[in-house]
Amino acid sequence: MDNFLVEEEIVEPRYYTQIPNMVDDMGLDPFSFRLYAHLKRVAGDKGKCYQSIRTLSEVCKMSKDSVAKAKDDLVATNLIKISEKPTKHG
Repeated sequence: MDNFLVEEEIVEPRYYTQIPNMVDDMGLDPFSFRLYAHLKRVAGDKGKCYQSIRTLSEVCKMSKDSVAKAKDDLVATNLIKISEKPTKHG
């Protein structure tokens, strides 16, 4: 039998991250998709994520070079925008 059913009973949003179907259809390489999923998890739908390349590398189990390339790919496909972390004055 080739058909199967997957059911989830998760009710609280803090326990899951929604990835738009179009992102899965974009043909991203596994590194870019993994990084996107992590950034989406941390930042949420309208949030921000200011994690270093080192942290992203450790969390996503990727080399720093792979993280940098994946970030470039995500910027090129307009899935993320990169800006400097705001500094606090005072």
